[in-house]
Amino acid sequence: MTFLVTIFAGFSTLLLLRVVFFTISGQNVVKEGVDLITLGTPNYIITFGIFVAVAVAFLAFMGLERVKTSWNMGKGLVAPIIVIGVVLGSIYGGITGITEAAGMGALASFLIAIFKGMRWNGIVESVIDAGKTSAPIMILLITAGMYSRFLSLSDIDSVIVDAMASAGLNSFMILVMMVIIWLVLGMLLDSISIILLTVPLFILLAGDMNPYAFAIFGILAIEAGLLTPPFGLIVYTVKGVLAAGGDNVSLGTIFKGSIPYWIMMLIVMLLVAFFPELASWPTQFV
Repeated sequence: MTFLVTIFAGFSTLLLLRVVFFTISGQNVVKEGVDLITLGTPNYIITFGIFVAVAVAFLAFMGLERVKTSWNMGKGLVAPIIVIGVVLGSIYGGITGITEAAGMGALASFLIAIFKGMRWNGIVESVIDAGKTSAPIMILLITAGMYSRFLSLSDIDSVIVDAMASAGLNSFMILVMMVIIWLVLGMLLDSISIILLTVPLFILLAGDMNPYAFAIFGILAIEAGLLTPPFGLIVYTVKGVLAAGGDNVSLGTIFKGSIPYWIMMLIVMLLVAFFPELASWPTQFV
Protein backbone atom coordinates (compact mmCIF):
# COMPACT_ATOMS: atom_id res chain seq x y z
CA MET A 1 0.00 0.00 0.00
CA THR A 2 2.77 2.41 0.94
CA PHE A 3 4.61 1.70 -2.30
CA LEU A 4 1.49 2.38 -4.37
CA VAL A 5 0.93 5.66 -2.54
CA THR A 6 4.55 6.61 -3.29
CA ILE A 7 4.02 5.94 -7.00
CA PHE A 8 0.72 7.83 -6.86
CA ALA A 9 2.45 10.80 -5.26
CA GLY A 10 5.11 10.79 -7.96
CA PHE A 11 2.63 10.70 -10.84
CA SER A 12 0.41 13.32 -9.21
CA THR A 13 3.43 15.58 -8.85
CA LEU A 14 4.32 15.14 -12.53
CA LEU A 15 0.73 15.88 -13.58
CA LEU A 16 0.68 18.94 -11.32
CA LEU A 17 3.90 20.26 -12.85
CA ARG A 18 2.45 19.58 -16.31
CA VAL A 19 -0.66 21.66 -15.59
CA VAL A 20 1.46 24.44 -14.10
CA PHE A 21 3.65 24.47 -17.21
CA PHE A 22 0.63 24.65 -19.53
CA THR A 23 -0.81 27.45 -17.40
CA ILE A 24 2.38 29.53 -17.32
CA SER A 25 2.98 29.07 -21.04
CA GLY A 26 -0.66 29.87 -21.85
CA GLN A 27 -1.23 26.62 -23.76
CA ASN A 28 -4.36 25.67 -21.82
CA VAL A 29 -6.28 28.88 -22.44
CA VAL A 30 -9.87 28.09 -23.42
CA LYS A 31 -10.44 29.04 -27.07
CA GLU A 32 -13.51 28.57 -29.21
CA GLY A 33 -13.14 25.67 -31.63
CA VAL A 34 -10.03 24.32 -29.88
CA ASP A 35 -10.20 21.11 -27.84
CA LEU A 36 -9.16 21.40 -24.21
CA ILE A 37 -5.95 19.69 -23.11
CA THR A 38 -6.83 16.45 -21.32
CA LEU A 39 -6.15 16.87 -17.57
CA GLY A 40 -4.35 20.11 -18.41
CA THR A 41 -6.75 22.94 -17.68
CA PRO A 42 -6.02 25.32 -14.76
CA ASN A 43 -8.71 23.82 -12.50
CA TYR A 44 -6.63 20.63 -12.28
CA ILE A 45 -3.96 22.52 -10.32
CA ILE A 46 -6.19 22.28 -7.26
CA THR A 47 -7.11 18.65 -7.97
CA PHE A 48 -3.56 17.38 -8.38
CA GLY A 49 -2.36 19.62 -5.56
CA ILE A 50 -4.81 17.91 -3.22
CA PHE A 51 -3.68 14.49 -4.49
CA VAL A 52 -0.04 15.32 -3.77
CA ALA A 53 -0.81 16.78 -0.34
CA VAL A 54 -2.88 13.76 0.74
CA ALA A 55 -0.27 11.28 -0.53
CA VAL A 56 2.61 13.12 1.15
CA ALA A 57 0.64 13.34 4.40
CA PHE A 58 -0.02 9.59 4.28
CA LEU A 59 3.67 8.83 3.67
CA ALA A 60 4.68 11.13 6.51
CA PHE A 61 2.23 9.34 8.79
CA MET A 62 3.65 5.92 7.82
CA GLY A 63 7.20 7.01 8.61
CA LEU A 64 10.43 7.13 6.63
CA GLU A 65 11.58 3.62 7.52
CA ARG A 66 8.37 1.99 6.34
CA VAL A 67 8.47 4.01 3.13
CA LYS A 68 12.04 2.82 2.49
CA THR A 69 11.09 -0.81 3.18
CA SER A 70 8.08 -0.72 0.85
CA TRP A 71 10.16 0.98 -1.83
CA ASN A 72 12.84 -1.72 -1.67
CA MET A 73 10.13 -4.40 -1.97
CA GLY A 74 8.35 -2.83 -4.93
CA LYS A 75 11.06 -0.97 -6.83
CA GLY A 76 11.15 -3.75 -9.44
CA LEU A 77 7.79 -2.43 -10.67
CA VAL A 78 9.11 1.07 -11.24
CA ALA A 79 10.51 0.38 -14.72
CA PRO A 80 7.27 -1.00 -16.25
CA ILE A 81 5.28 1.76 -14.53
CA ILE A 82 7.58 4.37 -16.09
CA VAL A 83 7.13 2.83 -19.55
CA ILE A 84 3.34 2.79 -19.15
CA GLY A 85 3.45 6.37 -17.90
CA VAL A 86 5.55 7.49 -20.87
CA VAL A 87 3.18 5.85 -23.37
CA LEU A 88 -0.05 7.14 -21.81
CA GLY A 89 1.50 10.47 -20.90
CA SER A 90 2.68 11.13 -24.45
CA ILE A 91 -0.82 10.36 -25.76
CA TYR A 92 -2.91 12.28 -23.25
CA GLY A 93 -0.30 15.01 -23.00
CA GLY A 94 -0.83 15.79 -26.66
CA ILE A 95 2.83 15.10 -27.44
CA THR A 96 2.37 12.20 -29.86
CA GLY A 97 -0.30 10.08 -31.49
CA ILE A 98 -1.03 6.47 -30.60
CA THR A 99 1.47 5.00 -33.07
CA GLU A 100 4.28 7.35 -32.05
CA ALA A 101 3.54 6.62 -28.38
CA ALA A 102 4.55 2.99 -28.98
CA GLY A 103 7.90 4.27 -30.19
CA MET A 104 8.17 6.44 -27.07
CA GLY A 105 7.56 3.35 -24.96
CA ALA A 106 10.25 1.43 -26.84
CA LEU A 107 12.69 4.33 -26.36
CA ALA A 108 11.90 4.48 -22.64
CA SER A 109 12.45 0.71 -22.34
CA PHE A 110 15.78 1.04 -24.18
CA LEU A 111 17.00 3.85 -21.91
CA ILE A 112 15.96 1.93 -18.78
CA ALA A 113 17.83 -1.14 -20.06
CA ILE A 114 20.95 0.97 -20.66
CA PHE A 115 20.61 2.47 -17.18
CA LYS A 116 20.38 -1.02 -15.68
CA GLY A 117 23.57 -2.16 -17.39
CA MET A 118 22.66 -3.47 -20.83
CA ARG A 119 25.65 -3.26 -23.17
CA TRP A 120 26.31 -3.78 -26.88
CA ASN A 121 25.92 -7.57 -26.90
CA GLY A 122 22.62 -7.36 -25.08
CA ILE A 123 21.37 -4.66 -27.45
CA VAL A 124 22.21 -6.77 -30.51
CA GLU A 125 20.56 -9.83 -28.97
CA SER A 126 17.39 -7.89 -28.11
CA VAL A 127 17.18 -6.46 -31.64
CA ILE A 128 17.50 -9.95 -33.13
CA ASP A 129 14.85 -11.33 -30.77
CA ALA A 130 12.52 -8.44 -31.61
CA GLY A 131 13.06 -9.14 -35.31
CA LYS A 132 12.20 -12.81 -34.85
CA THR A 133 8.97 -11.80 -33.13
CA SER A 134 7.90 -8.94 -35.39
CA ALA A 135 8.91 -10.36 -38.79
CA PRO A 136 6.16 -13.04 -38.87
CA ILE A 137 3.62 -10.41 -37.79
CA MET A 138 4.73 -8.07 -40.58
CA ILE A 139 4.38 -10.91 -43.10
CA LEU A 140 0.88 -11.55 -41.76
CA LEU A 141 0.00 -7.86 -42.15
CA ILE A 142 1.32 -7.78 -45.72
CA THR A 143 -0.62 -10.89 -46.71
CA ALA A 144 -3.69 -9.55 -44.91
CA GLY A 145 -3.49 -6.42 -47.03
CA MET A 146 -3.26 -8.56 -50.15
CA TYR A 147 -6.18 -10.64 -48.89
CA SER A 148 -8.36 -7.58 -48.32
CA ARG A 149 -7.44 -6.21 -51.74
CA PHE A 150 -8.30 -9.55 -53.34
CA LEU A 151 -11.70 -9.55 -51.64
CA SER A 152 -12.35 -6.05 -52.90
CA LEU A 153 -11.34 -6.75 -56.52
CA SER A 154 -13.11 -10.11 -56.74
CA ASP A 155 -16.33 -8.77 -55.18
CA ILE A 156 -16.47 -11.86 -52.97
CA ASP A 157 -17.57 -9.75 -50.01
CA SER A 158 -20.75 -8.70 -51.86
CA VAL A 159 -21.44 -12.31 -52.81
CA ILE A 160 -21.15 -13.45 -49.19
CA VAL A 161 -23.33 -10.63 -47.88
CA ASP A 162 -25.99 -11.35 -50.52
CA ALA A 163 -25.85 -15.06 -49.68
CA MET A 164 -26.44 -14.34 -46.01
CA ALA A 165 -29.33 -12.03 -46.85
CA SER A 166 -30.95 -14.60 -49.16
CA ALA A 167 -30.56 -17.30 -46.49
CA GLY A 168 -32.87 -15.30 -44.25
CA LEU A 169 -30.43 -15.09 -41.34
CA ASN A 170 -31.22 -12.33 -38.86
CA SER A 171 -28.56 -10.33 -37.06
CA PHE A 172 -28.59 -12.58 -33.98
CA MET A 173 -28.06 -15.73 -36.04
CA ILE A 174 -25.20 -14.06 -37.89
CA LEU A 175 -23.55 -13.16 -34.58
CA VAL A 176 -23.94 -16.76 -33.38
CA MET A 177 -22.33 -17.98 -36.60
CA MET A 178 -19.42 -15.56 -36.08
CA VAL A 179 -18.92 -16.76 -32.51
CA ILE A 180 -18.89 -20.43 -33.55
CA ILE A 181 -16.32 -19.74 -36.27
CA TRP A 182 -14.16 -17.65 -33.92
CA LEU A 183 -14.29 -20.32 -31.20
CA VAL A 184 -13.28 -23.05 -33.63
CA LEU A 185 -10.47 -21.00 -35.16
CA GLY A 186 -9.32 -20.00 -31.67
CA MET A 187 -8.59 -23.64 -30.95
CA LEU A 188 -6.25 -23.84 -33.97
CA LEU A 189 -4.78 -20.40 -34.76
CA ASP A 190 -3.34 -17.43 -32.90
CA SER A 191 -5.50 -14.35 -32.38
CA ILE A 192 -3.68 -12.10 -34.89
CA SER A 193 -4.13 -14.65 -37.69
CA ILE A 194 -7.83 -15.06 -36.85
CA ILE A 195 -8.41 -11.28 -36.85
CA LEU A 196 -6.67 -10.78 -40.19
CA LEU A 197 -8.48 -13.75 -41.72
CA THR A 198 -12.04 -13.10 -40.57
CA VAL A 199 -12.56 -9.42 -39.77
CA PRO A 200 -12.54 -8.16 -43.40
CA LEU A 201 -15.57 -10.39 -44.03
CA PHE A 202 -17.29 -10.34 -40.66
CA ILE A 203 -17.33 -6.57 -40.42
CA LEU A 204 -19.54 -6.56 -43.53
CA LEU A 205 -21.88 -9.12 -42.01
CA ALA A 206 -22.10 -7.10 -38.80
CA GLY A 207 -24.12 -4.50 -40.67
CA ASP A 208 -24.96 -1.45 -38.56
CA MET A 209 -23.46 -2.85 -35.36
CA ASN A 210 -21.55 -0.30 -33.28
CA PRO A 211 -17.90 -0.58 -34.46
CA TYR A 212 -16.60 -0.44 -30.88
CA ALA A 213 -19.03 -3.16 -29.88
CA PHE A 214 -18.04 -5.29 -32.87
CA ALA A 215 -14.34 -4.95 -32.01
CA ILE A 216 -14.80 -5.87 -28.33
CA PHE A 217 -17.28 -8.63 -29.20
CA GLY A 218 -14.85 -10.16 -31.70
CA ILE A 219 -11.80 -9.96 -29.44
CA LEU A 220 -13.66 -11.62 -26.56
CA ALA A 221 -14.93 -14.41 -28.83
CA ILE A 222 -11.46 -15.02 -30.27
CA GLU A 223 -9.78 -15.03 -26.86
CA ALA A 224 -12.47 -17.39 -25.55
CA GLY A 225 -11.63 -19.68 -28.46
CA LEU A 226 -8.01 -19.72 -27.33
CA LEU A 227 -9.24 -21.26 -24.05
CA THR A 228 -11.73 -23.68 -25.60
CA PRO A 229 -10.87 -27.40 -25.30
CA PRO A 230 -9.57 -29.62 -26.67
CA PHE A 231 -7.04 -27.46 -28.56
CA GLY A 232 -7.02 -24.11 -26.73
CA LEU A 233 -3.64 -22.64 -27.66
CA ILE A 234 -3.30 -20.54 -24.51
CA VAL A 235 -3.80 -23.62 -22.33
CA TYR A 236 -0.99 -25.45 -24.12
CA THR A 237 1.20 -22.35 -23.76
CA VAL A 238 0.58 -22.29 -20.00
CA LYS A 239 1.34 -26.02 -19.87
CA GLY A 240 4.66 -25.44 -21.62
CA VAL A 241 5.62 -22.60 -19.27
CA LEU A 242 4.77 -24.67 -16.19
CA ALA A 243 6.65 -27.68 -17.53
CA ALA A 244 9.72 -25.52 -18.19
CA GLY A 245 9.55 -24.38 -14.56
CA GLY A 246 9.40 -27.96 -13.30
CA ASP A 247 5.69 -27.98 -12.42
CA ASN A 248 3.90 -31.10 -13.64
CA VAL A 249 0.33 -29.84 -14.06
CA SER A 250 -2.07 -31.75 -16.31
CA LEU A 251 -3.91 -30.11 -19.21
CA GLY A 252 -7.21 -31.07 -17.60
CA THR A 253 -6.34 -29.11 -14.48
CA ILE A 254 -5.42 -26.04 -16.54
CA PHE A 255 -8.62 -26.30 -18.58
CA LYS A 256 -10.67 -26.54 -15.37
CA GLY A 257 -8.91 -23.49 -13.97
CA SER A 258 -9.66 -21.49 -17.13
CA ILE A 259 -13.41 -22.27 -17.15
CA PRO A 260 -14.44 -19.31 -14.90
CA TYR A 261 -12.54 -16.88 -17.15
CA TRP A 262 -14.04 -18.49 -20.27
CA ILE A 263 -17.54 -18.08 -18.83
CA MET A 264 -16.86 -14.45 -17.84
CA MET A 265 -15.67 -13.62 -21.36
CA LEU A 266 -18.80 -15.15 -22.87
CA ILE A 267 -21.01 -13.21 -20.44
CA VAL A 268 -19.32 -9.91 -21.25
CA MET A 269 -19.49 -10.76 -24.94
CA LEU A 270 -23.26 -11.26 -24.70
CA LEU A 271 -23.66 -8.02 -22.75
CA VAL A 272 -21.80 -6.13 -25.48
CA ALA A 273 -23.88 -7.81 -28.18
CA PHE A 274 -27.23 -6.96 -26.55
CA PHE A 275 -26.17 -3.59 -25.13
CA PRO A 276 -23.66 -2.19 -27.67
CA GLU A 277 -23.74 1.24 -26.02
CA LEU A 278 -21.58 -0.28 -23.25
CA ALA A 279 -18.68 -0.48 -25.72
CA SER A 280 -18.73 3.20 -26.69
CA TRP A 281 -19.62 4.56 -23.24
CA PRO A 282 -15.96 5.04 -22.11
CA THR A 283 -15.16 7.07 -25.25
CA GLN A 284 -17.14 10.02 -23.91
CA PHE A 285 -14.41 10.58 -21.33
CA VAL A 286 -11.59 10.76 -23.91
